[in-house]
Amino acid sequence: MNKRIIKGYLIGLVLAIVTIISFFFVFTKKIEKITQKLDKEIEIPDFIEVVSKDAEIKLNRVSTNHNEILQFNDNKIIFINFWATWCRPCIEELPSIFELIKNKSDKVDFYIISKEPNEEIKEFLDEKKIDTKMPFYSLTDSVNFLKHEGIPRTYIIKNNVIYLSSIGKTNWNHNKVNQFIEGLY
Repeated sequence: MNKRIIKGYLIGLVLAIVTIISFFFVFTKKIEKITQKLDKEIEIPDFIEVVSKDAEIKLNRVSTNHNEILQFNDNKIIFINFWATWCRPCIEELPSIFELIKNKSDKVDFYIISKEPNEEIKEFLDEKKIDTKMPFYSLTDSVNFLKHEGIPRTYIIKNNVIYLSSIGKTNWNHNKVNQFIEGLY
């Protein structure tokens, strides 16, 4: 009788181990699929379109409350991200934008732009303990030449040429993005 009990326990133990291994295998595959969606590959075309030479965006910097005009005709690379404080995907991609800023701020001008008033943006940043010195701006005028209805919407522009336009949450500190920006230097 003892041998039967021991044999039963061993069979039960083997089945439990197989079940646990199967669970982790399936769970790992699901996590991998989710991670791939979060860290989506960015397809980078040669260029998308040209911005008019007189194009500009009127902005108000959140940290200083000063008006600025963003123009596109110099040789600097410009990273523009349209977002909102109520947009979950926008908020989720902010850490990757902050990492990209740390890595590329010497070669790239960053603009994180919302249609919301400065006070709302500042309140949100304070609540989330986000450094208000980051390049957050409120839009003070309409922008007809860049689509920004669907957010998060991001552009990388140099010399009046839009080289990248992306909609949806993206990992902006991805190697492909870094290499792409380095190719524009």
